[in-house]
Amino acid sequence: MTAAVAGTVGRGKMNPLNSSREEPMSRPALRVTTVAAALVAATALSGCGDTSGGTAASYKGEKISTEQVQDAVRDITTEQPTSQFDPTSAAIFMALGNDLESLAKKHGVYTSADVARQAFKKVTDPTDAAVRSVQGSFNFTSLRDSASGNLDLQKLFKDADVKLNPRYGTWEKGKGPVDNTSNWIKGSAEPALN
Repeated sequence: MTAAVAGTVGRGKMNPLNSSREEPMSRPALRVTTVAAALVAATALSGCGDTSGGTAASYKGEKISTEQVQDAVRDITTEQPTSQFDPTSAAIFMALGNDLESLAKKHGVYTSADVARQAFKKVTDPTDAAVRSVQGSFNFTSLRDSASGNLDLQKLFKDADVKLNPRYGTWEKGKGPVDNTSNWIKGSAEPALN
């Protein structure tokens, strides 16, 4: 149900589900419609229609939470304040982590989680999310710098269908991440429900 339909229903106008009759909607139906409108609004504000509001990214059934992304960015920027490591990178490196790991092993350029954890000197107990992000970053960089690995990396980015919460940008299948974080909450021309 759209906000326009919910707005019409909320003001006690005709029932949009039965537009041939000009009868006012009953009170119980109004409550159900209002709850449905709230669910639609919550889904729209969460940024991802197919994931919960706390999901930053999902790929092949694995969901990366916004909390994991925040933990990773916090630990990595504490460790290396000039790194410019951003939430989009954290979400993508964690979402693609298993595929990056498989490709890096295939091409002999694999970095383990233990090696990634050892990269932290200032942060004595990095979160698993930070370690996963660093491991993904190391494996990505190694594949990119490997002649044969780079071809498989390009294929991964061409074929992968990562679902990103719009606050972290957009993933375009065939291209990879596309920055579009400037206006991730869409406004509505419709008046708010009364």
